Amino acid sequence: MFTVTFTKADGTERTLTGNYGQVKAQTGENTTAHIDKYVTVILPEKDAKGNPLRRNVNCETVKSITTNGTTVNFE
Repeated sequence: MFTVTFTKADGTERTLTGNYGQVKAQTGENTTAHIDKYVTVILPEKDAKGNPLRRNVNCETVKSITTNGTTVNFE
């Protein structure tokens, strides 16, 4: 688990906590998974059908990452 803080495309700041990895059978829904500047964060919550929720984060907009009590800032 890690926490990432980044700037969204609309300019607002967002913080997500989740895991890094690939969702099995991930297909057309994740349209940026093949672009190197994006990383997929798998959230601990599930959708109404029990599927894992995921969010794509543009690595170029990351402000900080925290894991195991250590924070790295990129400002």
